Amino acid sequence: TSNEFADLGFDVDIAPALEEVQLLLQQVIDNDAHILLVLTRHADPKKYHDIVRLAEEQGPEEVLLVFKSEEEFDKLAEQHLKGTGAFFGSGASVYDLAKYMLGAILGHG
Repeated sequence: TSNEFADLGFDVDIAPALEEVQLLLQQVIDNDAHILLVLTRHADPKKYHDIVRLAEEQGPEEVLLVFKSEEEFDKLAEQHLKGTGAFFGSGASVYDLAKYMLGAILGHG
């Protein structure tokens, strides 16, 4: 997936699967990232909620949060995260995500 984003012109930095959300967000801030794309195999509403909460507390407002799970998001995840970023389920392609992210950055999304 990261190669596909790079092929589309995105500057991609890859972080390993981190258990500590605080460290992940510090990397985003330190690297002056504009988008945090979280790709997971399992929908974990609590982890997503922790990322959103910490981003709101510490992160710059210009960081766009985008989540994609190989599982469909359940209603609990939607309730926790409503209005805090973009959320894509297993049916979304790299191009769907890229279109959304570019639109949001350029002010069209």
